[in-house]
Amino acid sequence: MGDKAIFSASFFRTAAWLLAVFLLFWWAGLAWGVVLHPDEGEPNLVTWTDRPNVNVVGRWSSNASCVAIAPKYVLTARHPGGGVNTSVYFDDIEYKVKEIWNEPAAGGNADLRVCRIERASGGPANLSSYVSLYTNRDERLKPVIIGGYGKGRGSSLINSNDDVYGYTWSGSNNHTQRWGQNKIKWITNNTLVGHSSDIIAADFDGYGMPGAQPYEATTAQWDSGGGWF
Repeated sequence: MGDKAIFSASFFRTAAWLLAVFLLFWWAGLAWGVVLHPDEGEPNLVTWTDRPNVNVVGRWSSNASCVAIAPKYVLTARHPGGGVNTSVYFDDIEYKVKEIWNEPAAGGNADLRVCRIERASGGPANLSSYVSLYTNRDERLKPVIIGGYGKGRGSSLINSNDDVYGYTWSGSNNHTQRWGQNKIKWITNNTLVGHSSDIIAADFDGYGMPGAQPYEATTAQWDSGGGWF
C-alpha cells in the first residue's frame, strides 16, 4: 500500500494544542478523536483523494480506534483497555482480537500494541485495506492526515472578548469516522500512567491563520489508536 501510518494514537491536551503520540497515554478508559473548524467544514471523503482508504481505520470496541497494518494485524493504544476477544470493526464487519503484543522496548511500558484479529465467526481475517508503518526519523514539519472514530465538534467555547477558543464534544459513541489534516511541529517525550512515550506534537491553528492546513484538525474523545498518515 502507498500510504504509511506515522503513528497510531493521539492525545488532546487543550483547545489549542494537539499531542499525537507513538505511545499514547492518558487515564484509563479515555481515548481521543478528530475535530475540525466549522468555517471550513469536514472534507468530502469521496472527492478528497489525499487521504488513505477509509477502511484502514477501524473501531476498537466502544471507546477507541485502531489502524490496519496487515491483512490480520492492527495497531492501537493500550490505555483504552480490552484484550483477547475484544471486538474490532473494519468496514462495519466485526472481528475478534486473538493475540496481543505490547510495545517491546525495555519494560514494555509504552502505550502501544499490535493485535492479531480473526473474524467473529472464527475464520481468518483478510483485510484488503491496510498501511505500512513509517520508519524514518524525519517526522518534524511533515503534513499529516488524521483519521479516527470519536466525538465530533459541539458548540463553540467563547471568552469574554467574544473570541472562540475551543469547542465542546458532541456525540455519544465511537461509530462515526472523521478525517482532517495538520502538520507535525515538534517531538518530545512524556511519562504518564506508567507509560513512557515519545510524542509528536502539532498546533491546532485557527481557520485561515498562517500555517493552518486545509481541513485543519485536532483530536477529541474516543480516537486513541487512530492514525496519522
